[in-house]
Amino acid sequence: RAGYGHSSPLPRQANAFETAISDMWELCDHLGVARCPILALCDDFHLAVAAAHAAPERVSAIVALGPTMPAVEREHFARMPKWTRFIFATARHAPGTLPYLALAFFGFIRRIGPRRSMHAFMGESKADMRVLGDDEVFAALLAGSEIAIGPSHSAHAAWAAGAICNYAVDWSDKLAACPVPMIAFAGHHDPFAPIATTREYAAAIPGLVLHEEQDLGQLLYPIWPRFLAEIETHLD
Repeated sequence: RAGYGHSSPLPRQANAFETAISDMWELCDHLGVARCPILALCDDFHLAVAAAHAAPERVSAIVALGPTMPAVEREHFARMPKWTRFIFATARHAPGTLPYLALAFFGFIRRIGPRRSMHAFMGESKADMRVLGDDEVFAALLAGSEIAIGPSHSAHAAWAAGAICNYAVDWSDKLAACPVPMIAFAGHHDPFAPIATTREYAAAIPGLVLHEEQDLGQLLYPIWPRFLAEIETHLD
């Protein structure tokens, strides 16, 4: 994705979602993939829904893990942790400050290290802390963090641009009108995607099927065979 890892930076004034979707279709064309499901983690659920609207003939389904739902009602915000509420408010009311805040935040992570930062972010969820105790999972997360905060680059600008696209708008109508099937796996102890909000949307949208995981949080790696099997059912 533009601005992450060693990829080219996001062009100035470009929409982060539109650029990401265009890049995905370019990659699919290069690989000869005409139609496929999208696996979306957390905030990328909104991006996946936008991609399905942009080219429904190319998306067979969206399999979402710990998806973040649109925040519209007062209750949606009340259920969020303070940090998430802060990001939403900044993206909506002071988007110009978000890249600077992200730069400071990424600098903080560099200073304390990704291991301590992950424990800090997931500390409220005992279920997620248990998953982080798996050395294989933790090693994968640490390796993956290099695309955002590597030794020679920082994705704070790209992250901020994506956050503005994600949080600054009400996309509940877009979600309700999603033209492809949506299958969500959501943990009861997810600190970033409150299960009560996810339930409300699943109950109101026939095209959104929800699988609740009572003993898990945001990190759903322990049930990977289940969502891998779901992905396989939507492969052409």
